[in-house]
Amino acid sequence: MFKKSSILAALAVIALVAFAAPAAHAADNVAMTKIVNTSDIEIGFDYRIGGGAWHSVRLAPGQSYGIWAGFTFPGSYVHSPIEIRFDGDLRPGMNTWRSFLPLVRYNSYVDWNRAQTYYFTYDGPSRMFLAMFPG
Repeated sequence: MFKKSSILAALAVIALVAFAAPAAHAADNVAMTKIVNTSDIEIGFDYRIGGGAWHSVRLAPGQSYGIWAGFTFPGSYVHSPIEIRFDGDLRPGMNTWRSFLPLVRYNSYVDWNRAQTYYFTYDGPSRMFLAMFPG
């Protein structure tokens, strides 16, 4: 037969394993989005984080650019919004500004392989307009 002390020791080990804290992992700290130019022309766009200044970016065909915003408090999922704007009309003298708040992906550190990706491409067969699509 089993001794009372052996049974109590076994129950203590089971309780310790069952109620132990889960393995620690790093809290998410950043919100990331990445822009990729899939067209065959150089394109430009502007972005800002929160109500800050606009920053202009030029992308050659095939290039990408990453934007990230840190959390207000680590693990809080509260960050300044990222805003992107671009002229979607490629015709000379014509402007069709498009502005949006892109979706982001969260991570504990900046890793562009994990960022929410958007692709610049032509919008329609005329190749006179640009659009940005999530990937």
